[in-house]
Amino acid sequence: MAQVRRRLGESHDAVVLDGHAGLDPDALGRCHGFVRGGGALVVCLPPAGAVPEGWQARLVVPPFSAADVGERTQRRLARVLTQRAQ
Repeated sequence: MAQVRRRLGESHDAVVLDGHAGLDPDALGRCHGFVRGGGALVVCLPPAGAVPEGWQARLVVPPFSAADVGERTQRRLARVLTQRAQ
């Protein structure tokens, strides 16, 4: 996330976001904003079923817990990204 913050205000033809160690929803949104029109945002995710530690914690809103979030959001994100890439 620190690398993303240092690049605020920049724009690029392509941005690669590595989500193997966990995907910060804020970083994803910011990286999307770095891409110039017609550019590409490449999001690398772990294999299906492999949920990085801490993924759910970033998405929790009280009164819910990380266990309530589960893997649905990551699976949906992977599905949507795959559909858009085709």
